[in-house]
Amino acid sequence: KVLVPSAPAALADPLAYTDATLTEYSPPATSTSTCSRNYVVFIGNGWPNKDDIKRSSFGNKHLGDLLAAVEGDTNEIPGVASNKNNERFADEWARYLYRTDVSSAPGQQNVAVYTLDVFNAKPDANQTALLRSMARVGGGKYFEARSETGILASLQEILVEVQAASTVFASAALPISANSRAENDNRVFLGMFRPDRKAEPRWYGNVKSYQLADFGGYIDLADANGRRAINASTGFLTECAVSFWTVDSGSYWSTVPLDPPPISGCTLTDFTSYNLYSDYPDGPFVEKGGVSGVLRRGNNPPATTTTPTWLANRRVLTVSGSALANFTTTTSGLSASLVDYITGRDTQDENLDSVTGSQARPSIHGDVIHSRLLPLTYTGNRGTVVYYGANDGTLRSVDASNGRELWAFIAPEFFNRLSRLQTNLPIIRFPQFSTSIVPTPTPKDYFFDGPIGAYQNGGATQSWIFAGMRRGGRMVYGFNVSDPDNPSLLWRIGCPNLANDTGCTAGLTGIGQTWSNPSVAFIKGEGSGNTPVIIMGGGYDSCEDQDTATPSCSSAKGQAIYVLNAQTGALLKTFTAPQMRSIAADISLVDVDFDGQVDYAYAADTGGNIWRISFVDPGTNAARSSSAWSVTRAAYTNGGGRKFLYGPALLPTQGKIYLTLGSGDRERPLISNYPYTQNVLNRFYVYLDDPTVAGAHDLDGSTGVLDVSTDPGCSEPGLLPNSSYRSWYMNLNEYGKGEQVVTSSLIAGGLVVFSTNRPTPPAADSCSVSLGVARGYWVSLINGSGAIGVTGSCGGTRSDTFIGGGMP
Repeated sequence: KVLVPSAPAALADPLAYTDATLTEYSPPATSTSTCSRNYVVFIGNGWPNKDDIKRSSFGNKHLGDLLAAVEGDTNEIPGVASNKNNERFADEWARYLYRTDVSSAPGQQNVAVYTLDVFNAKPDANQTALLRSMARVGGGKYFEARSETGILASLQEILVEVQAASTVFASAALPISANSRAENDNRVFLGMFRPDRKAEPRWYGNVKSYQLADFGGYIDLADANGRRAINASTGFLTECAVSFWTVDSGSYWSTVPLDPPPISGCTLTDFTSYNLYSDYPDGPFVEKGGVSGVLRRGNNPPATTTTPTWLANRRVLTVSGSALANFTTTTSGLSASLVDYITGRDTQDENLDSVTGSQARPSIHGDVIHSRLLPLTYTGNRGTVVYYGANDGTLRSVDASNGRELWAFIAPEFFNRLSRLQTNLPIIRFPQFSTSIVPTPTPKDYFFDGPIGAYQNGGATQSWIFAGMRRGGRMVYGFNVSDPDNPSLLWRIGCPNLANDTGCTAGLTGIGQTWSNPSVAFIKGEGSGNTPVIIMGGGYDSCEDQDTATPSCSSAKGQAIYVLNAQTGALLKTFTAPQMRSIAADISLVDVDFDGQVDYAYAADTGGNIWRISFVDPGTNAARSSSAWSVTRAAYTNGGGRKFLYGPALLPTQGKIYLTLGSGDRERPLISNYPYTQNVLNRFYVYLDDPTVAGAHDLDGSTGVLDVSTDPGCSEPGLLPNSSYRSWYMNLNEYGKGEQVVTSSLIAGGLVVFSTNRPTPPAADSCSVSLGVARGYWVSLINGSGAIGVTGSCGGTRSDTFIGGGMP
């Protein structure tokens, strides 16, 4: 409802008012379809006439006074004076529409305003200022065009933006000791990101903390107040969920022009006293609460919980020489303005309060996309510390007890990409964008976006972490975090440049983008079995990004497996083979005789091959010297565009090893991509490897292979250690084409769990882009029979869909 002062009947639609005096205005919803987002595209070609005071009045109320009453400001236009004879209310109207719920449909149904400034040789400075202001406060974007081609390109970009899905994403991690898998607790940490609707490169992100709780015998995610945290209809967080570390921030978000506006939808009576723009409750909003909220308040809980300073207060590090040092203009060579911005200061006035000094900016936390949160548990009172990467250039360390950021690290390899975050230009290049957009869109930048490996000794008094970059680069960094407040650099290896091999570490010119987790192991023959080593895949090559089932990757990077000394980073061994493709997947490790030392490692590559690394003699399990370690192709698919981007789950039994993994290309998830357009038939495989048997097994062949694409129920004995079968597979086309495995698998209790995504066309009458069908499988390890809904391991349902869809 919008309260207006006595609008004359002649100016009003009586049907839109709920009272006879025409003061309570309730705009009726014009549509009941799923298209609930509204936009104005305002095209200007000349400074408009001054607003007529008489025509711009309601009764004896001046329009400017009315807007001032509801918005508090009638002079948004930077540099343009406002008076009764020269007022321009278009930006006030834009802000009003952007903040107002214009429909009775559930949720906030507002109107976003985009502006297009059309001129040739002589732009009007006043018009440009007005249109820029309208777009800024109206949640849209300003465009300018000097030709018909420019107008068409701008309109195309606007239409792409308004059809984009407004979605938030999260990945979960639980704290567990890297040394003892029995040491964990019930805290759950979620790394989040929200794509920008306007395709701008600065994405909001956060890390939040929840807990597991027992709700009548059912374990579910709970918030800090003990309530269920998940919305059953969306699969994401409920409107009233409150994450740990989150406190009230008043009307903080009311001046930050975000799309959609972060207006709380919580209607529980417990929360009626809180401002709708407060961080409390943070609900499903990525930007609210969590680590980001702690940082904005001054990063010093509990002091800033009740008396926030709102100042940027962070310890940001980089490398100077061979050691860590504070990130400054001296150590980075960057401008003071950029250093201020990257360390968290609001140099761009993101919250429109005209303060640009030491205040913390709203976007102080970047998006957390592929980086896997690593919670490490320390001894004594230190508790848990969470390590992760964000795509604002940082590797972060956070105290799990209060959400305080202990430190952040920026690698020198990222320095030349940081300015784009400050300027928020150029926009991100997506396939549907016009090539005439200025400045030319470029791909999204990534930073510490990869996995993080860890080593802790028996008493957790010695802790090391190892961070990869995924698409952010070809480097791996090792840190000593035994004292989590005072980290030190152990080593850094790889290649500093994505596009060339200049400056590479000796022996590592073949390394690709560092996607593979630096997995820590002890090997019998290495350092008497007491020296921790890292085993990791060679990485990912951008040649795999070709949108085809048969990419040309004959000389790709990443076609190797590396073994490193975990403490020094020294390269101990490189495994390569003629048929090996890039290895982006984590290396899977197995100890077949349960002596605490790794005997075999398995690697899956982007060509559909599975490689076995033997650290012991297969016949006797006796230790081998590093010179005798060997790599063998153990199994393979027979083509069809099937890739492995995730390593296998392993289970040793009776001298043999079960491997479970599925094919798919997570990097190509759209309905326009080759797994769908070329109808690639992806499969899930279970393979029983015998290290004493020579030769590579054809996973798609007719010898020793069981096709369980049709659920065999409980009738098929299946893949037992003493059977004639060596593998089984399940076709992933039961529900339609394009389905692919998008996670690693897990073996538990004789069952296998994994997840898939299948792109689907949007409904004909929908304005939204479908995120596809997300499906979870729970099947028997032995024969692939469904195990959902039954107490045993067969005879149930194989899979079900995840609410909300998207990428598991």
